[in-house]
Amino acid sequence: MGNIYKMIKMIPLAFLFLSLTVHAQNTIEKEISGIITYEGAPLSNVNILIKNSEKGTSTNNKGVYKIRAKEGDILQFTHINMKAIEVLIEDITTILNISMKAANNELDEVIISSKKKNKQTGLYPKKPKKISSGGFTIDTRRTGYSVRYISGEELNLSGISIGRALQGKIASYKLVVDEFGNEYAKLRDTGTLLTVKYAIWVVDGQVYNFAPPIPLENIKEVAVLRSLAGVNRFGSEAIGGAIIINTTVGNFDPVKDVYSEENPYTNKEYYNEDAVAYNLLSSAKSDYIIELESISNSNKAFKKYKELLSEHQDKSGFYLNVANSFKFKYNDFENYKRVLLDSEEYSKLNPEELKIIAYQYQQEGFYENALSVYKKIIKLRPKHIQSYRDLINVYIELKQYKKALNTYNYFFNKGFTIEENGIGEIMAREAEALTSKISKTNLPDEKTLDTRIVFEWSSSEAEFTLEFINPQKQVYKIEHTLSDNSSLILDEKLKGYTSREFVIDGDIGGEWLVNLTYYGNKKYAPTYLKTTVFNNWGRSNEIKKTTVYKMTLKDQKTQLFKINTY
Repeated sequence: MGNIYKMIKMIPLAFLFLSLTVHAQNTIEKEISGIITYEGAPLSNVNILIKNSEKGTSTNNKGVYKIRAKEGDILQFTHINMKAIEVLIEDITTILNISMKAANNELDEVIISSKKKNKQTGLYPKKPKKISSGGFTIDTRRTGYSVRYISGEELNLSGISIGRALQGKIASYKLVVDEFGNEYAKLRDTGTLLTVKYAIWVVDGQVYNFAPPIPLENIKEVAVLRSLAGVNRFGSEAIGGAIIINTTVGNFDPVKDVYSEENPYTNKEYYNEDAVAYNLLSSAKSDYIIELESISNSNKAFKKYKELLSEHQDKSGFYLNVANSFKFKYNDFENYKRVLLDSEEYSKLNPEELKIIAYQYQQEGFYENALSVYKKIIKLRPKHIQSYRDLINVYIELKQYKKALNTYNYFFNKGFTIEENGIGEIMAREAEALTSKISKTNLPDEKTLDTRIVFEWSSSEAEFTLEFINPQKQVYKIEHTLSDNSSLILDEKLKGYTSREFVIDGDIGGEWLVNLTYYGNKKYAPTYLKTTVFNNWGRSNEIKKTTVYKMTLKDQKTQLFKINTY
């Protein structure tokens, strides 16, 4: 990371790339309203409270609520039979339609506690420590069983495997390797020689009978429990104890791992061909689009569009629907751009709508137009990291590399940092590639089968599940929902980013599928998803393809695209 900063500092600020007006967080209250549902039916008696205040309301018998709140407030939605939800209010938030999920009445979390500490043996951490893995929590402050906590830094990194890395770290630990090379851990004497019970391995909530091949550098922490007998979470499997491992990346590595077929550290779910290709999905056309497309001549259609403006311009998606009619019906990109320019003016105070317009421009290669839009967005959202990344990347698309670096310089001078998580990983990777372009040290033009994919979405409230299907039809899921990943969504909102990247390992030859199931965005407007697929990333012969998808159908698994890594 240091090389990035050094390179940026070598490029002076030759100009002020744009004039920014830094807006203070809006402290004016506004009305937030919506409908709360459960499995599509209105839900009454849901309590809505502004966090850390006594101000609240509840839904009526139609599931409707209204409350006044300000930007930066957090709304808490609670119901006696439902999982609680928290939503951060943003600059454009006015509607929040919430779909709640039933609370799990079964035992979600098991707490095992410890009363003693032994600083000499290191049996327990020096400070109280709670470790959670897939809904299973170990509280080493109160456990009645013997617990050994080991941080990732303490592991024997020369041990190659996790089984060997734990040798010498746990008293009475015995490693048994079978004829296939599988590693089993024996933590205590159990049963006879024929019925010996080995410890189970729990990695990010997934249970394995033998040690999975985890990269040691990805291990965040390990907790070793000599007995979990009687715990419903694992049953009789845990008689021999458990080795609980949390990794820094979860069960899917966002930077480089869609696991290979030879790797048993993988999901056991297989694809059942239940996705519908995006280009096969269709939705009913609005009356104004039917009227517009009944005209055979593009210029006459544009005149009709102008006539329709006064009646329909306030309708959600009007401009984009019309623009796409000129693109697909008439193959007229001039009128397509003219409609988008009108849309820019209409949406000039709405950063999410402006972002959708910029997506359209980038998809068609109209980078100057996209640049103009991203400059408008950064004035509206100068505290959002995504605003800077978008501007930097459109400069790169225009091959204006020094302006891109100057933008990075401005970004750092304003006190922002590139963190090694979330959008920080994306920006660090892109900054390294940019400095290589400036210094003309691109990697040689050799073929690489790795495929880099960047996903970006228009609405910060969008919830969805991404699926990667490998050539062996194994499924890898990434959940972007409040119920499954609320901390990530809160982080995105606080830092201001709506993007994520993945790299598919090209060593696994064959066809990959990328599916998405969309759950909505708490509003009535659709979410637009932009995907950019890179081949030969970071090289002078880099190839990329940008595609924009309009997501409207909820709970429909959609096949976005296929990737061949032969």
